[in-house]
Amino acid sequence: MKSLYYSFVLLIALALFAGCETVKKLPPRETVENPPSNGEYDQRSGKGVPFIVFANGKKLKGAFVTYNETRQQTDETGRCYFKVKSLGRPGHIFVSHPELEIQASREMLITDPTEIHLSPTYGDLNLLEEPIKQQLQQKKSIEQLLAEAEKLLDNIEREILDYQREHPNSLVPKHLEIVKLRRTELNELKAQVKDINRRYAKVIQQLDKGDLVDIGKHEMALGRLHNYALDFQRKVNKTVHAAISNIMARPDAVFSMNVFFSEGEYRLDQLTPAQRSSLDSYIQRITNLKSSAYSELGHTELETVLQAIGYADGVPVSYKLELEIEPLCNGQFEYQDPNSCLSYLRAQEILNYIAVHIEAFEPHILKDGKGSELAGGSTHENPLIRKCQLSFFVVDKDLTRPTEYGKSAQNRAQRSR
Repeated sequence: MKSLYYSFVLLIALALFAGCETVKKLPPRETVENPPSNGEYDQRSGKGVPFIVFANGKKLKGAFVTYNETRQQTDETGRCYFKVKSLGRPGHIFVSHPELEIQASREMLITDPTEIHLSPTYGDLNLLEEPIKQQLQQKKSIEQLLAEAEKLLDNIEREILDYQREHPNSLVPKHLEIVKLRRTELNELKAQVKDINRRYAKVIQQLDKGDLVDIGKHEMALGRLHNYALDFQRKVNKTVHAAISNIMARPDAVFSMNVFFSEGEYRLDQLTPAQRSSLDSYIQRITNLKSSAYSELGHTELETVLQAIGYADGVPVSYKLELEIEPLCNGQFEYQDPNSCLSYLRAQEILNYIAVHIEAFEPHILKDGKGSELAGGSTHENPLIRKCQLSFFVVDKDLTRPTEYGKSAQNRAQRSR
């Protein structure tokens, strides 16, 4: 009985052992670390591993992502999907966005998901803060350049006005016209700076909110404005230098000349030989001053302004002389009495002679007849006021031309008239 029992137990044990051998082994659970045998890892969605593109912390739609020679475009959620052979390994990723001019290349670990963080600059990732700082510094430099230029214009305008009070017949105040032109250009540049300030205030506000910002176009506009400001500063320096040169040299005061006439005379051939010699010397002095004071400039770049003001004493003009000079003034000069016409003809005669000798300079002629203004109502003879008073003025023609950044403001001013 005992042996039969042991035999039965042994049979059961053998049967159990044989049954265990016939149970099929289960495959190991599929995990991230152990991809399927086909070598591709699929996320539960079946789309693949999500690659998510961020710009300034915001998910970026429409970016092109290239990985493993495959190119995908991100959707509304900033995602695109790739099948990868293995997670946790480095992979080369290239991201671009044509509208925002973004191009970034990265070697990074491929994870689930793979996050790509971009800044919308031309080069690479997370570089936005430094370019903004540089651009804001450049903007500050522009504002300083314009402030310094405006201060120079204020100072030279005061100098010119002071000189004008001391020398009422001087031509130096002609520089005020040039200063006015510079101020027109300055106002145009200030308007552009104001527009730039608005732009950057908006940029900073957008960055604070985490919005996507393209700073490239702002950088280009700022660069152009900076070049304009540098050019404008050079122009102002040149304007100031020219005005100071004329004030210091005082060509229309130191080199002024009075040509005196006998009673009733106005023609050049009525001058004495000594007077003609003095007039020729005066012409030579004009040429010499122009050549020495502005030797760095060609004659074609200079404008010479010649001014002659004729005077007469209070002695009444004879009837014969009036008949002679009246047709010479008619149509050219409006006058109240014959002495005004006589004084005008004196100025015209002298200027015509000088202009012939310096015609290569294409002088701008200013002439006027003041009649017996200096006589103060006296009708007595006074040889000291029977004269033509000469003065001249030299200016760089370039100073009278508006620059490109000032033309638009000047045109607006003309249209508003």
